[in-house]
Amino acid sequence: MATKDFPSTIEDVSTDWLTGVLQGSGFDGAEITDMQVEVIGEGVGIMGLLYRVKLSCSDSSSKKLQTL
Repeated sequence: MATKDFPSTIEDVSTDWLTGVLQGSGFDGAEITDMQVEVIGEGVGIMGLLYRVKLSCSDSSSKKLQTL
């Protein structure tokens, strides 16, 4: 059973949720400002959904997130 705090579909993943995850993991002040979602692995025998998410962050967050 999925919890409210964890998205169960890619549509449930948002910049606000990602920002909260980062800040909750010790990256205080991190802010995700945009995200681009791309489906990957389609048509190559993967039984499930696989996505690549490219993130953009605020200028003040970029140095903090370089350690990721």
